[in-house]
Amino acid sequence: MPDIYPLESPEPGAALGWDGADYRVPKVDTDHHPQVDVLSSALPAGAATQATLAAILAELLTHTLPTGAATEATLAQILTAAQLIDDLRGALLSVATDQLRAAVVSSALPAGAATQATLAALLTELQTLNLQHFNSVWRFTGSAAGGAGDLDVDSPVLVAPDLVVVQNAMCWLSAGSCASMTIAAFDGAVVYGVARLAAPAVDVVLPLPSPMVLTAGERLRFRAFTVGAGTTFQGRAVGYYVST
Repeated sequence: MPDIYPLESPEPGAALGWDGADYRVPKVDTDHHPQVDVLSSALPAGAATQATLAAILAELLTHTLPTGAATEATLAQILTAAQLIDDLRGALLSVATDQLRAAVVSSALPAGAATQATLAALLTELQTLNLQHFNSVWRFTGSAAGGAGDLDVDSPVLVAPDLVVVQNAMCWLSAGSCASMTIAAFDGAVVYGVARLAAPAVDVVLPLPSPMVLTAGERLRFRAFTVGAGTTFQGRAVGYYVST
């Protein structure tokens, strides 16, 4: 580009440039930017030429898919399958509140499964056993009153061959006082205590902690120890007979 020398010009504010033969006003655009004609411009070292870029394009256009790559046809099949699945999902959602009914033509029992006849026979046997062994309810209620010593409330002695399963039992003072009260099984010689409450207040219940079994010759005993004047002691129990 010719050197530009600031000189006085015919046009105020203009600049002149020397082209080697004459002074000329440089060309500018409407925004007053200098306009330059590039006569030649060599590619920088290592830049790709048009021929190189054309060769790359040709290689890409002729390049084949690697082994195992999905073709357009395969991708189209996958798209079709996905659309079918989506259609099915939509259909199921549309009938989500409907009932799906099917007729079972046959359904064989697996090996070893019990048949209806076997289950019916088992039910009959259980009903028979229930009638034979759990054939009646056992109940007991009693009370004793006194003003000194111990008070006992005993159930009747159980007669062979029956057993009694006592499921619930309780005792309490309805009046008076005592040092303690107990629930026990008594065979006429030994007392087998199962529950005890010290210095109970009136109407405070001592419950049987778990079911207990009375065998032949035994009875259920409620005892209040060292009662005070005007004491009334009560006991109640319920269970069932078991025939052997």
